[in-house]
Amino acid sequence: MPTSPSISVVTPSLNQGEFIAQTIESVASQGYAPLEHRIYDGGSTDSTAAVLARYRSQIIATVEPDGGQAAAVNRGLREAKGEIVGWLNSDDFYYPGALRAVGEHFASHPECSALYGAAHYVNAQGEPLDPYPTGDPHELRFGCFICQPTVFIRKRVIAEVGALDESLRFCMDYDLWLRIAERFEFHRIPNVLAAYRLHETSKSVAEQLNARRETVEMMHRRTGAAPLTSIYGYADLLAKERFGAHNPNRPLVRLMTMLNALALTVRYHPRPTREDLTLIRQRLRQGSALAPGSLPDTESQ
Repeated sequence: MPTSPSISVVTPSLNQGEFIAQTIESVASQGYAPLEHRIYDGGSTDSTAAVLARYRSQIIATVEPDGGQAAAVNRGLREAKGEIVGWLNSDDFYYPGALRAVGEHFASHPECSALYGAAHYVNAQGEPLDPYPTGDPHELRFGCFICQPTVFIRKRVIAEVGALDESLRFCMDYDLWLRIAERFEFHRIPNVLAAYRLHETSKSVAEQLNARRETVEMMHRRTGAAPLTSIYGYADLLAKERFGAHNPNRPLVRLMTMLNALALTVRYHPRPTREDLTLIRQRLRQGSALAPGSLPDTESQ
């Protein structure tokens, strides 16, 4: 039986005292070894300090000002001692057995440089909402179908592809997945590994328009063409912001969404391919295709 690789979990933290205890417990209760949990708190003013003190024997906590979420994660990636690194935000959590599944896969698949699994959206109370829409690595140019807290990476890979782009606030994870998938084997495993929490103060919920904009611009820079689904989502939010977020079926909103989508496509996706159009037709037949639902896009964390 191959030896289980050491795992480091990195958690950036700022004013998530309501949730971070569940995050810590979800790591500590995994029963996996060797394991370390590094938490980087940027100076929370809520109850986070008391929670970190309560769990000080189970975590390695650094509390000092930082340059934001990406900077905190990057510091954790540099300081992590594990062969495998994972990034778990302070409002998300792992399901039981997650790290065992991760360790076993890396141990039995030496060719695997990074992996991810399935996930669920949960509400503020941690109750399941819907499955996270997960896809395969080759689909990444069509959109980010990978749930960030389910991703685990061999630390040596970070040294080769580079860490998170600290100029990005929303899609720095997606940008990293693209760089990894371009050069290394990125495996998908069927296990449900993590919960991605939706609540009013999370960036994915509170700043959807900014997240869509950043994702479209990042993808255009990196690949030359932003995903059409992302463009449509951005166009839809632009129309709703200007003409009525609370009345999305108004003809004017639908018309403006289509006009926005056309203009953005010309700018950010100038040459749609047959593969693009096939994917859109498939998603249209599934009923959820291009129109954004009540859940945020999977491209922003």
